Amino acid sequence: MKIQEMIHKGFKLRAWMMKKSRGECRVVVKLSKKTIRGERYYVVHSPQVETILSDVEFTEPVLLK
Repeated sequence: MKIQEMIHKGFKLRAWMMKKSRGECRVVVKLSKKTIRGERYYVVHSPQVETILSDVEFTEPVLLK
């Protein structure tokens, strides 16, 4: 799923960073979405770093607890 698709589904971009773990770089994005119970926070990641951020494919959003 791309950033633009997530925005169309109601997510808002809150923060992003590039993380290096075990010799592998990945882009990590924190998202938020308003629900009737309040604002919920999600995280997505992608191992692609050599491309434009809008073209990167991310995982499905995972709820942060």
